[in-house]
Amino acid sequence: MSSNSYYRNLKVTSKIEKKDGKIVTTDREKKNNLKKLDVFPDDCVIKVEFSLYDEKLEKERIRTEQQNKYYHKLLDIICGHTGDTHMDLHTTLKCMFLSRPYVIGDKEYTIVGSTATLNSKNFSDYLERVFHWASSELDLTLPQP
Repeated sequence: MSSNSYYRNLKVTSKIEKKDGKIVTTDREKKNNLKKLDVFPDDCVIKVEFSLYDEKLEKERIRTEQQNKYYHKLLDIICGHTGDTHMDLHTTLKCMFLSRPYVIGDKEYTIVGSTATLNSKNFSDYLERVFHWASSELDLTLPQP
């Protein structure tokens, strides 16, 4: 390994099964993981960590694709009403509903959360707040999921 070798953090999440003593994964998973590894230079060391995969916990951990599509559909409808851009509205809603104070010494800062890190229940709560806000503040009736 050359002297300019380095470590880079990259999280590669993949469902890999072991059946009858053999590793089983789909060609799509293999291709996706190899594509992620292409960003590394030839002379680097890649650390691979394994953990047990619990499909139920994984599904509870992140918002669903259906929730995400519904959210972006709501943003499009609200943008049509307010004239905001999709990204500006998304940022505004995150500031309104996902921000929390953070105090360092005698100064208070605001930390704005990310919708990408919400689990499906918390994302549902967030959608409810957006829904209620659009109804009460904009007098806008949004479609139910």
